[in-house]
Amino acid sequence: MRSSRIPVVGMIVLLTLSGIPPSVTAPLPTSAQQDGTGTVKHTANGSLSYLSINGSIKRNDTVMLSQDVGSAVSLETVKFKQEFEHKRIKAADENASNETAFTIAKLETIETRTNELRERQNKKIQQYNEGEIASKTFLRELALITSEADRIQVLAGYLTEYAENDTLARQANDIKQELYMFKGPVRTRIRSALNGDPTAPNRFFVRTSTAGIELGTIDDSGEERTYVRETYLDGARSRPDSPKELGATYMRKKVTEQYGISKDYIQEEFGVASFYRYKLFPPEYVSSEDGITHYVDRGSGNIVFERQKVPIEEERTVEHEPKTNRTEQLTLTQRTTFPGGYMYVRLTDPDGEPLNGTVSVDGRTVGTTAEDSLLMLQPSNGSTITGTVGSKNVSVTVGNASRQPPAPAGNP
Repeated sequence: MRSSRIPVVGMIVLLTLSGIPPSVTAPLPTSAQQDGTGTVKHTANGSLSYLSINGSIKRNDTVMLSQDVGSAVSLETVKFKQEFEHKRIKAADENASNETAFTIAKLETIETRTNELRERQNKKIQQYNEGEIASKTFLRELALITSEADRIQVLAGYLTEYAENDTLARQANDIKQELYMFKGPVRTRIRSALNGDPTAPNRFFVRTSTAGIELGTIDDSGEERTYVRETYLDGARSRPDSPKELGATYMRKKVTEQYGISKDYIQEEFGVASFYRYKLFPPEYVSSEDGITHYVDRGSGNIVFERQKVPIEEERTVEHEPKTNRTEQLTLTQRTTFPGGYMYVRLTDPDGEPLNGTVSVDGRTVGTTAEDSLLMLQPSNGSTITGTVGSKNVSVTVGNASRQPPAPAGNP
């Protein structure tokens, strides 16, 4: 193969999604549904946007993970194979008599393996939806899929960089981009937790439907605590009978309308990059503080994958009416975002002074409020949150904090 080449890999927009300057924001749109498979929703105060799965929700859970020796061994085996993958393909490439035939053969191999990985994930989601596997087992399987995607991506990356011509390089890059949807930021943290990483979060939210999966966690390993989330909608993917091949203009419109970002700003920042060649269109909004990345399927025109990492700020939450147990003289106040997002729970006495109490969700202890409040993952709507101080307790039912206000006139 010829020497290393740098292909066009996408259009990137540098922008803070939450709290961006007014000059680059558009009026907040209504929740936008796409073909019954996913909806871009906005919290009631408009401070957070997120891709939500539609359809009948099959499973909701918040899972505590700790080191799993069996998982760690399996993940380490995949990692060991990955480390030698690049060396093997490079050696085989250098000894190949027909470089183009070698590349085509390897492309077929990694495409097959990627399709098998997608089928494997869909099967695990189906098993989880039907109650055949427990939540911890399901998350372990996702971690294994992530590690296998890492391994395949080593090959795809090599072929993208060293392919004999642009056509083969684009095919390799299509596969490389596809594999990112098995490697979301929550999954990598799940893997770290199973491997016993002491800095990894250990509590994860998982929600599934027949259309896709949502994952969320709170990461406090850095200087500031961050909320990390990913959503994958296999039900929104293009099918063999609908090869639309939509262009960059459509993708810009899809993103700006559903996420409420100024069209003019997006078009200016995109410039002349030509990601139209590839099947997935990943515009990215990111700053040093927070960001969101979403992939649009060029065949279906739907947003099929979203990952985000945002700093946790109480100002972004919505405060609900406090619930007071007057007999016990105990008040619980909740500040929420959305199911699977983050929330605060505060316990106070009749004078409004904070109390140190225990917080549980549907009978399972989550943590304590200490002298202020407890930051936690928000459970699904309908869950019961109970605060307990000594023998006193007060309970509330989690409601919907994602009510979308009507779109203002002139919304693009």
